[in-house]
Amino acid sequence: MRIVGRLVALLLAFALVGALNGCASATVEPSNPGETTLAIGERASVAGISLELVAIEEDSRCPDDVVCIWAGNVKARAIVRIGTNDTAVTLNTGLAPYTVDVGVNRLRIVQVLPRRTNGAAIPRGDYRVTLRVDPIP
Repeated sequence: MRIVGRLVALLLAFALVGALNGCASATVEPSNPGETTLAIGERASVAGISLELVAIEEDSRCPDDVVCIWAGNVKARAIVRIGTNDTAVTLNTGLAPYTVDVGVNRLRIVQVLPRRTNGAAIPRGDYRVTLRVDPIP
């Protein structure tokens, strides 16, 4: 009986954390110089390279109002331009590879907004993806 009580308390704690996270702002202003937030079709220069978010190919993230076993994955497609060379890359949040190396830089997704809610499709134009560029160590 004590185990069941602890399990219920744990599930309630997860639900509370999910509800609090759901109250987060829908816009993010990156505070780090190596980051940028892009909508699909937007371009930005970060750390000397040009990034363009082309598409969200998959969004299987666990909705905020559901308890899931797995957090899910967002697969984003981007074009990285270094000088005159364009490289198409695919980045994931929940599946390997989590980072992609392009030239001397390592690229990764930091955040994807808006958050998912059960049963609600996210319009293509509402996606905002924060990307981070770091030098390869």
